[in-house]
Amino acid sequence: MPIKDSNIQDLGLRVLVIEDSVDTLNMLKVWLSSYGCEVFIAADAMEGVRLAVDAKPDLIISDIGMPEVDGYELMRMLRRTKGLESVPAIALTGYDRVEDKDLSIAAGYNAHLSKPTDMRRLISLIRKLTKK
Repeated sequence: MPIKDSNIQDLGLRVLVIEDSVDTLNMLKVWLSSYGCEVFIAADAMEGVRLAVDAKPDLIISDIGMPEVDGYELMRMLRRTKGLESVPAIALTGYDRVEDKDLSIAAGYNAHLSKPTDMRRLISLIRKLTKK
């Protein structure tokens, strides 16, 4: 279980996590829940699009390297979807080259973090993007 700093306030966000690794998906769900987030999870891009439309998240975190539809195409689809055009989105991925970061931003992500990432860094970025 994550240990939460006593001086960290609950974020109170609706967060959609799209990730094909079950371990990463579950770890993010536990961590984000411990920060007071309502977490929706999807194991692939198309499920992620459906959930995004239904859940209306405050933030989206997704992997890039997923089967069938990668994170770049996922983000382009989300940005063309009414109501999701400006939802803050973080690419959380094993892709760490400068070109990967540029592709993420070009596809519509607001930020790009490489795995593994420090959870405090992720939470700090979430706060910055959502003004929480």
